[in-house]
Amino acid sequence: MGDGTQNRYKSYDWSKPFDPAEYRGSSKAITMLYENWLEASSQLVETRREIEEIKKLYTDLDKSHAILSAEKEAAKKRRWTPFILQSVAVVCGGIGVNLLTGDTNKEYGWIFLLISLILEILAFIVVKAEA
Repeated sequence: MGDGTQNRYKSYDWSKPFDPAEYRGSSKAITMLYENWLEASSQLVETRREIEEIKKLYTDLDKSHAILSAEKEAAKKRRWTPFILQSVAVVCGGIGVNLLTGDTNKEYGWIFLLISLILEILAFIVVKAEA
């Protein structure tokens, strides 16, 4: 609605009862009433169109929100696998270094270091595969 239309409706006394007798025989009043009806009808059609557009936008936003929520949950789950693999690899590496620097079981130290290396490579591959 333009400013003139809004001002006209604001200044109208809506509590005044409608008297059809005022319009009998007055083509000017009937024309004005018809023009007001046409304007109100076109505003109604425009408002309905805007409501439909807003409903469509809301539906699209709702779908986007659902997709993003699902992706967020999937990303949370995917982060745990590399984290656990790297944590176990660090522990195995520490045990391997301890065994290698000690006097006994050096062959087990190398085995733990090899396991650590394999787990780190596996974690790297998992991260790259998820990206």
